[in-house]
Amino acid sequence: MKQEWSHLIKNPKVLLILFIIQCIPIIYTSVFVGSMWDPYGNTEELPVAVVNNDEAATFGEETVQVGKDTVDELKGNDEFDWHFVSEEEAEQA
Repeated sequence: MKQEWSHLIKNPKVLLILFIIQCIPIIYTSVFVGSMWDPYGNTEELPVAVVNNDEAATFGEETVQVGKDTVDELKGNDEFDWHFVSEEEAEQA
């Protein structure tokens, strides 16, 4: 057993192959973690179309406009490139 290990250690080709095999998981992990590190870091340029077909509803004596309120909130949000379009414009895109 000692002879086999000493023969492997003395052979530079085998050492190179072992080194490359050890580097494969390191390279894979680096690429994978690098791609998933901050997925929401650059979303301000990501275009998102918003179509609001919501109709106001009456709840008790109060009129509720959830769709309009949501659109108003999104207009103040700079995390995405929001595009507020009609249903027809969205279907054409």
